[in-house]
Amino acid sequence: MLEVCMGTIENPVICSCLEHDDLGMKERSKVYECSSCRTVIYCSRKCQERDWQMLHRDECARNRVHRMECKLQGIWPSHVKRARRLYALEPAFRNTLNNPPLPELAYHPAGQSSMQPIYIANTMQVPMAVGPCASTDDFFLLTGNDKNWTALFDDPRFRAMVRQAEVNTEIQLIASVAMLGEYWFAALAAFHLQRPSKDEEGKERREVLHGHVRLLASSSCINVVTTPR
Repeated sequence: MLEVCMGTIENPVICSCLEHDDLGMKERSKVYECSSCRTVIYCSRKCQERDWQMLHRDECARNRVHRMECKLQGIWPSHVKRARRLYALEPAFRNTLNNPPLPELAYHPAGQSSMQPIYIANTMQVPMAVGPCASTDDFFLLTGNDKNWTALFDDPRFRAMVRQAEVNTEIQLIASVAMLGEYWFAALAAFHLQRPSKDEEGKERREVLHGHVRLLASSSCINVVTTPR
């Protein structure tokens, strides 16, 4: 059974449907949030229905509990703040265009053509470090170096984004890791390497196709991102 999206949020933010661009949807001045969990937003019912079939049916109840727990701690970010974290990765995306990866860093998933490397922007370093992850397996093994070895990107929505990039080699994924208090912010944004900078009406497009921001509790605040040994 599909959810009913109720209420509107002013100002366009990023539609949660990973196939928003493929469905031919456009950015609108108002978007709609899931009335149950209030953790995802859509530009239209068409995108909401597609995302329900792909991902949200399985995550909605879990996301609702997670949002309530975070709000009790006063740490839940609004949709606009999460979108800003994804938009902040646009300079890192432009940097990857000017500094392509070495050939040996190209991925070759079984049965697929080589996908673009996933770049990691570590905002806990000054200046911010941006570099390619060695493989998709290593990407999902990235952890916060705390007592729980918190897995940062092992999440169904992150995995769906990577699967999409394995099929469509024109998609470039850029991830970032940051901390706010005792919480990790893990973000992953998708960019299209061949997407025109303007739409058919001549309006400037945002470079982010879609993305996901995950908030995780940390048992300590050690500012290190690593793979487990």
